Amino acid sequence: MFRLKERQLHIIIYLMAGVSLLLFGFLGVERIPRADSYGRTAGMESFSDGWVCSYETDSQRKLEDYRSTEEREINTDSKMIYEVVNLPDTLLVANKAVLKMMHRAPEIGIETLYMLIETDSQSLKVTVGEDVVYESSKWERRLPAFHVIPLSPEYRNQILTVELIGEKSGSMEVKQILLGTRNQLWVSLLNWDGAAVVMGIVIMVLGLFLLLIQILLKNTWVQKRVLVYGCVEGILMGILFAGSGRFFAVLTGWNNGIYMLKTCAVILAAVFHLMIIRCYVYKKKVLALVDTGVLLYGIFFITSMVLPALSLVSFSVLYAVGEVIFGICVIVYTVVLAVAIYEYGRREGKPVFYVNVFLILCFVIQLVMHFIGRELRFNDLFIPAGLVVYIVFVWVLGLKQAFYVKPEREVIPYDEAEVRERIVDQLNPNLLFASFQSLQNLIKSGSAASVKMIYYISVYLRGNLQAVELSGEMIDFEEELEHIIAYLQLQKTRNGNLNFALECKVKEFKVPRHSLVPMVENAVKYGIAGKGDQGNIVIRTYLRAEGYAIQVIDDGIGFDQSILKRNSPTALLSLSDLLEQKCNAMMEIISKEGKGTVITIVLPMLDNESEEELAPEDLME
Repeated sequence: MFRLKERQLHIIIYLMAGVSLLLFGFLGVERIPRADSYGRTAGMESFSDGWVCSYETDSQRKLEDYRSTEEREINTDSKMIYEVVNLPDTLLVANKAVLKMMHRAPEIGIETLYMLIETDSQSLKVTVGEDVVYESSKWERRLPAFHVIPLSPEYRNQILTVELIGEKSGSMEVKQILLGTRNQLWVSLLNWDGAAVVMGIVIMVLGLFLLLIQILLKNTWVQKRVLVYGCVEGILMGILFAGSGRFFAVLTGWNNGIYMLKTCAVILAAVFHLMIIRCYVYKKKVLALVDTGVLLYGIFFITSMVLPALSLVSFSVLYAVGEVIFGICVIVYTVVLAVAIYEYGRREGKPVFYVNVFLILCFVIQLVMHFIGRELRFNDLFIPAGLVVYIVFVWVLGLKQAFYVKPEREVIPYDEAEVRERIVDQLNPNLLFASFQSLQNLIKSGSAASVKMIYYISVYLRGNLQAVELSGEMIDFEEELEHIIAYLQLQKTRNGNLNFALECKVKEFKVPRHSLVPMVENAVKYGIAGKGDQGNIVIRTYLRAEGYAIQVIDDGIGFDQSILKRNSPTALLSLSDLLEQKCNAMMEIISKEGKGTVITIVLPMLDNESEEELAPEDLME
């Protein structure tokens, strides 16, 4: 009968809850009844018609048109324009000149009304009579900003003046002005940005929730890292969703802070996007490309903090640049991931590659729709939809890896006598006794080689004792190699026909203690010994696409590889299991009878490097 584990049931419940929240965001909030629906409070009304505007202009054509229609005599040297304007409109205001707009304040009841004015690189000052009711901060002069101006009942029917000073030369775009009560302001905000805000909050909450789940998991960092990076990227995307419209800027009045937060979020989201891709590439050259991208983003991040502080660039400009660079990052590093997958055979990265391609497709569709001018209701939903699909897919993939539990291996019970026999076997007393005998003969003959013999005996004995006490501990390859050399030197002292060579191009990685020595011992005891104790052994290390490669090569008698497929365990199969369990290594064996044997061990590069970051309890799992 089909059954699931309790942990798997929990995952299903979490996914159902997440889908419910996503549906609420897309179908619930998006379909809030419009402000003009029956039984709904109306949203803010337009207060954009009939504004009396006065400003200086440098446009000769504008001045000529204005003077030609003016009935009274005017000073032809004056650059002032007086006109009635219905907003939105673009006015040809001179550089750094003041645009003054006047209108009679509306009929205000007992409840305060609120004006909503959107500016783009303009400072704003609002007065009623002699009272200054609102003035923007200096930081808001260099970015798109939203301003909420309260008009209390005492200002009923008084002259309302709005003064704008533009940072851009030649013209000033003045957008629609809206007016309404506090409730109408809330209704308008929900209609404009309700779906994006709820979606952003949902993604942030789910990201935090999954981040807490991974803390409770006992699996290694290598298994959990995709989930961690995906959760952080999801939280940052949630911030971008929630801050993308007017909601929080209007609600808090913190225009500069919202842009600063969005700028930081888009840069950090790109960094964590690269970190997810980094989990699926192993070749050093490809890793260098990803690491370079992270470094460049770090430099851009510092720039984003310094330049606005020096008033050289606004956060709005840096945010726009950050969005463009994020899109370029997705495209470029999707190609890098494709190379890692198809050139170097990293198939586990294929799902991430496919979802990145889907995200790029959403980018392209939205850009095409924008440039061809097709006005559709869902025009601006392609990129958000692509981001949501991407992050949910990464979460599912991360959960799958984080919850993965290797099947438990069958534990074969050993009695006490068998355990003692194995320990004695591991110490290799026959070789030690023979070495001591050789050492005695060297000392009697006065040979200087006795000093080296003592050294090799001590290294070999120490390595064997540590292997008994700390079996399976991750150690530097050089330490294991020292043990191997000591063994081969002791064997060569007994048998002058044994030759060995070392071709170790790389040594900066780790292996389980006493995982390679038994392979060399097998080559000597069974391979070389079968050819009259005469032969050669080569220990070789090098880099290849999958990671660090270690080879033990002998030209001994070889063996029938079919014995490795039998049910009865062999020493090589046991060592293969140990390497797979401790460092996710793969073992390849090629042997021909009468020709020799080549054993190749491949240790994944990132898995090997990450062992240094694992806690001791993780290493013991």
